[in-house]
This record gives sequence, structure tokens and C-alpha cells, in this order.
Amino acid sequence: MRTIENLGAILDRIKEKLTNSQTLTFPSSSTTEEGNYDCSRCKDKEYVMVDDKTARVCSCQEQKRIERLFESSQITPAFRTKTLDNYTTDKTPISKDMLKCGKSYLEHYKKGAWLVLLGEPGSGKSHISLAMGNELIKQGDPVLYFQHVEGMKELIDLIAKEKPIKAKIDYMKQVSFLIWDDLFKPAGGKTPTAFQVETAFEILNYRYLNLLPTAINSERTAKELLEIDKAVGSRIIERGKGYRLI
Repeated sequence: MRTIENLGAILDRIKEKLTNSQTLTFPSSSTTEEGNYDCSRCKDKEYVMVDDKTARVCSCQEQKRIERLFESSQITPAFRTKTLDNYTTDKTPISKDMLKCGKSYLEHYKKGAWLVLLGEPGSGKSHISLAMGNELIKQGDPVLYFQHVEGMKELIDLIAKEKPIKAKIDYMKQVSFLIWDDLFKPAGGKTPTAFQVETAFEILNYRYLNLLPTAINSERTAKELLEIDKAVGSRIIERGKGYRLI
């Protein structure tokens, strides 16, 4: 009996030593992770102290907001590199005019005018429009990039799956700056479907009436836009006055 008691006491002491040893050997998680912050300035508190009584929002929050705007804009990482500074003006004779038009539009876009660039593929229309969007996002304005062919397919797929498209349409109507790329892009010589025309009218008419800045790129001429739909074409031509190049 005495032997059993001694063995139990020995086991208890060994267990106690192991416990104490673990405590001394392994630091707490807070010690291990000390200094491991996404933002070293505010240490992930989202604010910094100016003095003992005053705090201000850390600059990292503005950067996070810009990142969220880029994510919601549907501008791909490759397109985020498009700027006015890296636009090449030797592609076509009109390239310099396009760059000048883009710079002027960026200075006055809040007045509700539209940037309308019509012409052949490869002339730099998308680059100029995306440069506008990228710069406006950096200034804190919500932007949405809508590529006509892929965007229309997405809407049709949602309808086929009996999923609502109202939220998508409403956002296109109301976003601060909408880039509509390749509007009514010719596909094998086919004319735009009634769905495409009706959707374009619903969105662009809302933006037209509410003076919302918009960029329209298209391979169609002004005459072709009017022939496709007079209501859509006339609104694009009118709102693009001063910032329209063909």
C-alpha cells in the first residue's frame, strides 16, 4: 500500500513539473504575434492618436476603401494599370485628340457630361475610359465597368436560371461612374437583340435624366447608333457634346 502511495505521489510531481515546464517554454500567442499587424501605423486599430485627447482615422482605412471600390468596379487587375500617363498616342492619328479629350473630361466629369468614343477596335477607346475609371476610384468615387458582350451574356444567364437581375440593373443605373465598353458590338454582322436595346435604354435613359457621368465606347458610328435605336443614340450623342470623338 505504501509503495502504491509513493508511486502516486511521484506521478503527481512529474505531472506538475511537465506543466510548469510547458508554461515556461512556450510563450503566449500574444507574445508570439507581437508586431504582426497589417498596418504598423495604427496596429490594426483603424485610428491613430494625434495627442492624448485627439484621434484620427488611419490612412490604411482609405486604402482599404479604395481596394473595395476596385473589387466592386469589375475592373480586372490587368485593366487597373491603364492610366493617361501610359496611353500611347502613336496608335492612330486621332490618339492625341483622344488623350486630350480624356484629360479634359476628367477635369469636368461631375457636370454630368458623357465621354463618348466611337471607332475601330484597337484605337485605344477602352484604355482612355478605364484610365478615367481608375483615377476616379483613387479619388474615392464608385465605378462600374460593363463589357457589353460578356455583360449581356451574364444578364441572360441569370434570367435563364430564373435569378433576379434588378439589383444589377439598378446598380448600373445609379453608380457614380459607369463605363460601358463595346456598346452594341457587332457580332457576326448581327444586329442587337431587343433585350440588349431595351436594357441599354433603361440604364442609359436613367443616367441621362439624372446627369450621371458615363463613358460609352463603341465600334458603331453615331449614325449606326441612331439606326439601332433613335432614343438610345440621340441620348448618347447629346450628352457626349464636347467629349465625343469618332
